[in-house]
Amino acid sequence: MQAKSMEAKLMGVTSMDGKGSDIKWVDTAGEALTCQEKLKVLSENLSEFQAMAQDVFEEALILNVNETQIRQAMVCLIQDMDNPYA
Repeated sequence: MQAKSMEAKLMGVTSMDGKGSDIKWVDTAGEALTCQEKLKVLSENLSEFQAMAQDVFEEALILNVNETQIRQAMVCLIQDMDNPYA
């Protein structure tokens, strides 16, 4: 996970506000995304994702799941995602 954290910091993602509005998004060539519609879609998707993830996290805690374990499981889910366009 150390490598992923380092990569995230290099890409300008050090924390999330639930919307990704503080992130300077870049395309696959490393150029800044400036299309307002793309930025709006990203912001909306991240907001929805954050809300769903928060619900999953809270329900796990209600079920008495260890907090560190549910956090690790959620991180693993994201890290294991496949890029269908690669």
